[in-house]
Amino acid sequence: MRRYLLAIALILVVFMAGCIGGSGSTNSPEKSEQQSEHTQSPVEGNQQEDWSYFEFETSGGDIGYSLNEGRLSKDGVDVYVLLIDEPAKFAKVNPVWEATMSDVWANSVVFQVDDEVHYFSIEDGQVEHRSMRVVGDLFDFMVLNEKSYLGLENGVLRLYNSEAKGYREKKGVISYALTMKDGEIIVVTASLDGIEVTRFSNEGEALQEAYTFDCPILYLHHALVDDMPSGFYMATSCGLYYVDEDFGVHDSGLGDESWDIISNENDESGAIVVYSEEKGGIMGVFYDPESDGFAHSALLEVDTKPDGASVSGLYLALLYGDTLYLYKLGEEGEYRLHGTIKLPEPAKDVKVATVENGVLEIGVAWDGGFAYMVGPLEGFEGTQELMWG
Repeated sequence: MRRYLLAIALILVVFMAGCIGGSGSTNSPEKSEQQSEHTQSPVEGNQQEDWSYFEFETSGGDIGYSLNEGRLSKDGVDVYVLLIDEPAKFAKVNPVWEATMSDVWANSVVFQVDDEVHYFSIEDGQVEHRSMRVVGDLFDFMVLNEKSYLGLENGVLRLYNSEAKGYREKKGVISYALTMKDGEIIVVTASLDGIEVTRFSNEGEALQEAYTFDCPILYLHHALVDDMPSGFYMATSCGLYYVDEDFGVHDSGLGDESWDIISNENDESGAIVVYSEEKGGIMGVFYDPESDGFAHSALLEVDTKPDGASVSGLYLALLYGDTLYLYKLGEEGEYRLHGTIKLPEPAKDVKVATVENGVLEIGVAWDGGFAYMVGPLEGFEGTQELMWG
């Protein structure tokens, strides 16, 4: 059955300044989201609108950390282990908007400690660190560029700008995706009522289009098509879909079961990892514009939803507690277990990336640390343990 997104409203929200900056008519966020040490200073007003602006000091402080040389049980893989001095309440590997193939790496991580987000990147044995601040507890986080970053916090999507020292926010957000059309960044948000598509102008206007769908939307995820952001994936209670830049809906053909998108961003071809409790398994999938259909792996049967997942070309990484499972795609489209790595404690996120010539990068993060591993496929084979010191 062909399904459609139905446009129900067109809303123009006008601000006094640019996309993230200037002033507007707003109220203060709820007290439960304010931090005791740093408080945001909203512009006075009586009613909060979508994408209301708040003044906010975005600069974070320092944190103690160390970079250690690690190892696996077998030789052949270079391992770096970054440890922070305080446990984090959120961690994400490669928290950068993967707008092109060149953005797909596994060597960076963010940790949230209190109201600060600490970004680390490891390259050639050196660490780059910078910090920024957010208002609430993170569910997701993404660095857009050197000045802007985005946080999904307790159902509120906040778009921060360090140059303007402020943020705009939209409440009631279940999930979000970023895409582009005609050179403009577009923010797509899902709520209980459907989705809203927001375009920001240079004059400070947010033009919102509201859409409904004929079953509940569970998760959105941005899509890469031909190495460019184009449209987004939409996981629903009645199937998985790709929505193109003109908001045409393309059925994945995977059935009307409920699907969840569980991967850490896209891989180099735009693939994502999806999970269905009803089908009892996991697939790697991506939309193929040439065939106007979905390419996908065979179903990998699993007992439960993993704690983290990532796909890169032929390789799939899954997290279950303190164990990382690495799979390789077989000739019949089935995933075969290639190796496992025992971690020091339960992990929160994983990212796998294919470098070149059969070399893999794997990044995995837990409460107080991050391991960055680079090596040939055979270096990750078999049952191993991550060690350092």
